[in-house]
Amino acid sequence: MTERSIAEFLADLDRQAAQDDEDEQTLLSAGAIGAAGAAAAKAAKAIVGAARTVIESAPAQASAPSPKFCRQCGVELKPEWRFCTKCGATISRT
Repeated sequence: MTERSIAEFLADLDRQAAQDDEDEQTLLSAGAIGAAGAAAAKAAKAIVGAARTVIESAPAQASAPSPKFCRQCGVELKPEWRFCTKCGATISRT
């Protein structure tokens, strides 16, 4: 997922949680759900909260690390190099 899609997912999660809160209040005020329904709604909110915590605390995916030494000649490489400055080998970033 990209950062934007995660932000969109979290915004959708917030909108759905707000709608669920409104629905729950409507049902409670109408007497349509009892204690079991209210407990289930609280459990669902806890799950959504846990999911949000996991998503927000996940580290951003980093690109593949740059090799530190040339595979051909062993010279130390800098991250911005695309070719070895000693032997001319292409530096693989995978």
